Amino acid sequence: MFSLRLRGARGFRMGGKTALLASGAGWMIASALGCGQVPETNSHEELVLKAQEASLSSGAQDSALATAGMQPLAATVPVKVTNKCPFPLHVALTGVGDAPLEKDAAGNKIFRNLGTGGTYTYYPPGNYPSGRVSAYKTLPSPSSPRELEKAEFTLGVSGTQNIYYNLTYVDHVGLPMQIAATGSGAGCVDVRCNKSYSTLTSAISNGCPDGLRYSMGGNTVCLAPRSFCIDGEYASDPRRGSICSRLDSEITRCAQKYPGQCNPGGDKTPQVYACSGGFFSQSAKWCAAITRGMVDAPDSTNVAQYYNTGKPYNQYAKWVHDQCGAVYGFPYDDYPMAANQAGFYSCTNGTQLNVTFCPAG
Repeated sequence: MFSLRLRGARGFRMGGKTALLASGAGWMIASALGCGQVPETNSHEELVLKAQEASLSSGAQDSALATAGMQPLAATVPVKVTNKCPFPLHVALTGVGDAPLEKDAAGNKIFRNLGTGGTYTYYPPGNYPSGRVSAYKTLPSPSSPRELEKAEFTLGVSGTQNIYYNLTYVDHVGLPMQIAATGSGAGCVDVRCNKSYSTLTSAISNGCPDGLRYSMGGNTVCLAPRSFCIDGEYASDPRRGSICSRLDSEITRCAQKYPGQCNPGGDKTPQVYACSGGFFSQSAKWCAAITRGMVDAPDSTNVAQYYNTGKPYNQYAKWVHDQCGAVYGFPYDDYPMAANQAGFYSCTNGTQLNVTFCPAG
């Protein structure tokens, strides 16, 4: 299953290579570069490849490669993954189309086992423009293929040592995360959901909007309504009727209030949740406005009004911001950019990308 926008990032073709750029900011960058769009894989695509578990510690990984007659791949930027969660994680780095960076002799994806405090460094080659670090508490299986959490990034085209990244929870919230890049540019910032694992788990158990709690990757996540209303596996859930029509009245009001500007056509609540469909996929302004209950002031940067106007809104997106601050709770969450609700970061002269699960323990 493919879509141009299912997360806080878009897929673009840049100089013959594929890159993932964040939603609103990425759109402007790509437009300036004259880039054409290419499909992005669904963040819920089923991971049914047979996995071989590996339990190498970071200290043993290079010696193990040498023993096998291998050397770390020449890299544009090493990607260091750290687990600070109070339980082991299985992690894997994949690229476009879920292609694994590391495979066993049979071609199966290799999962690295990281105990609490454990690290592992990946060495993507120069022609590996975009990647995704997926984390699981238990290894995926055909009946339970989805990751507990993920971190996504893009490496600069042709080894330019630029790193593009953001922190996104547009599909679900499973673990607190931190993504940070080292380099010389001002954009080499640390972005994180700094709740402890126990605190975030309590918030999921007691406050996940509409009670959309599901098991993924061996643990419980808070599912986004985007996923709930669009993914076919939830089609029989009786809650779909109310949740997946919650914003219909605001969509209608938007079209009536701004004729010629807000033109949703057949797009309904699920398309607003996903910023997808014929209209909302191309309109950050109106997707963000309806999501936040801000139809009457769509360009406002007064974040105190967001989700606080008495109008229907995306309850999950508000909850994500309440838990984790300036991260993506829905795909166009960076509109308008001056509101600083979500960040797309560009680290120039990048030397390393650091991904940490449960940064606060």
